[in-house]
Amino acid sequence: MSYARDIFISNPQTTSSPKAPEEASILCFEQIMALLERQQWQGALLWRLLPNLHRHLPQASEAIQRQWHQALRDNWPRVAAETINTADDLVFQLGVLAGAIQRWDLAATCFMQSLHSHGKHHATFYNLGIVQRQLGDHGAAQHYLQAAIAAAPGRQDYQWQLELLLDWRRICTGLLGCECLTAYRDRPRAIFATLLGPHHTQELLRQQSDPDIRRFARLPALRSAGEALSWIRTQACAPAQRILALMHPACGLIGVLGLARDGVAATFYFWIGAEYRGQGHGKTCLRLLKRLAWRLGVRHLYSSVSAANARSLSLLERGGYRCMPDVVEETAQQMGFYHLALGPYAPEDEKASFERLVRLLHNLRSRPAIRRAPGDLACS
Repeated sequence: MSYARDIFISNPQTTSSPKAPEEASILCFEQIMALLERQQWQGALLWRLLPNLHRHLPQASEAIQRQWHQALRDNWPRVAAETINTADDLVFQLGVLAGAIQRWDLAATCFMQSLHSHGKHHATFYNLGIVQRQLGDHGAAQHYLQAAIAAAPGRQDYQWQLELLLDWRRICTGLLGCECLTAYRDRPRAIFATLLGPHHTQELLRQQSDPDIRRFARLPALRSAGEALSWIRTQACAPAQRILALMHPACGLIGVLGLARDGVAATFYFWIGAEYRGQGHGKTCLRLLKRLAWRLGVRHLYSSVSAANARSLSLLERGGYRCMPDVVEETAQQMGFYHLALGPYAPEDEKASFERLVRLLHNLRSRPAIRRAPGDLACS
């Protein structure tokens, strides 16, 4: 399966190619932003600056991409109003640029405005289908891809993308029992979960560049899209594992939840991207984890947490997880373990819980050995 950064297409309705002013090639991002502010984000100027933005913004730092996203959002009413009576479809090109930097909410806004201001076109429908897949709305993605095929029946690439989407919907249903797991029935803006797939490659690579994520979740450093895609496919092939994408309805992938099980016990981890922390998503992740565990027949959940990860320790304790005293991994990080028994609460026998954890990790072979303090049950 391909991923969206490489499959956005241009709109044949555009009457001309944007031409940058001669000085645009030597302008830095700060100068471009100052120029746009000075000229009140005039459509003609923004159109001429697009080649420079397309050339440099996808490779820019996360801070610069975030600044561009927010600035365009703040000035969107002015930009959208200028596109209605123009021949050139500026908002379509802005949507392509938003997709190149994985700002899917902005991309969806741009393409919807393109439909409003420049009429229905197969390229706009197609790109909306790609955006909605990135946002985890598979039903909307199918609708727009079918609309693109109806408008351009001869496009085999459209049909191919629709078949990939339909296959993905079947895989999600087969492995999860549903396409998406939700934590709350009455909170449509809450994050949800679906299977992590190849189409999440670019966003996974961007989010996982944070060294804290790799350190606390103990994940490999993914240095390229190829490595990220290989990691996703490797995880998907492990029958005892479920790797889920944590999805924000406006932003797409914001983190990952991983669960590895053996019988009725499972270990798990999850992480959330730096720009989405501190917004209450951790509590929602634990609710999603419980729903996944019940679907898979898991009744005992375990997670190892570093003593330095104060936020995760507090979250687990508030979520009802019990610290397993003196149980640590034989690593320099001194990772302690937490346990939650699902179902009616009953005081868990510590010896039985420890034995279950040892057996689980031995069967999964996914963690280092663990031990208890001297004098307690030996780990054999």
